[in-house]
Amino acid sequence: MPHSSEGMTILRCDMATAYLSVLTCITVWLFWPYFKWLAGTWRVNYQDTFGYLVPAISVWVIFRERTKYLNLPIGYSSLGWGFFIPGLMLVLFSRTHGHIPGACLAFPLYCFGLCLLIWGKARSRYLLFPVFLCLFLYPWDTLFESLVGFHLRLLGTWMAFVSLKMLGLGVSVSGTFIETKNFSIDVAPACSGIATLKVLFFTGAIAAYLHRGSRWRKGLLWMSTVPLAVILNMLRVVSVGIVGNAFGREIAVSFFHQASGMMFFGVGLLLLYGEAMLLKK
Repeated sequence: MPHSSEGMTILRCDMATAYLSVLTCITVWLFWPYFKWLAGTWRVNYQDTFGYLVPAISVWVIFRERTKYLNLPIGYSSLGWGFFIPGLMLVLFSRTHGHIPGACLAFPLYCFGLCLLIWGKARSRYLLFPVFLCLFLYPWDTLFESLVGFHLRLLGTWMAFVSLKMLGLGVSVSGTFIETKNFSIDVAPACSGIATLKVLFFTGAIAAYLHRGSRWRKGLLWMSTVPLAVILNMLRVVSVGIVGNAFGREIAVSFFHQASGMMFFGVGLLLLYGEAMLLKK
């Protein structure tokens, strides 16, 4: 009997391994066009996206939480069908119509549905965040620019105009065009703040995950990256205006414009860290 019981255990392990292998192959086949497109996009636009960091961060999160979810019992949750079926339908639609954003939405739904169906709610709770991070695989710049880009440009322009006015500079504004006595600047689509918002929003999600506090504190830390990105972009436009008015257009739009992006992003990280410390207290 002991040999029979041991043999049954080995058989179950072999069947589970074969089942997971088949499931992995099916998943790779379903999402292969999406993965191939992502790899090409990251290779060409590696300076404008951080999607290639998501797999490494997701693996690190799963490894970090391993002791928590591995000690939990394996269960089955029928709630998984509510995620798996929409994810499967979206990825099939994406394959047949070449709709890449559909695959981006399908991937986390599909994966989290499988987690619920295979491991149940208890274990899947610890896998929710790395699955959610998969949404950042896709570069959403074009969509965000079409939805809110122009409004962010107008908001940043007017905030910069008011700030320059308060500093005593003779300044006028027309649409997204700011003009001082010695310098003029057009807040172009690249200066809308979408890039800053995207990176800070992603960084804020990781910071909220690592923050040891209640859920509302985590949510506040994450959502604060939106107004923070708007304010930092306004300060960047103001600084470019001040430098251009004092030292000329060439210095403002070449060296300082490039350097100010990294400078204000660093300021944003420091402010985010300071906010996390305040919320922790």
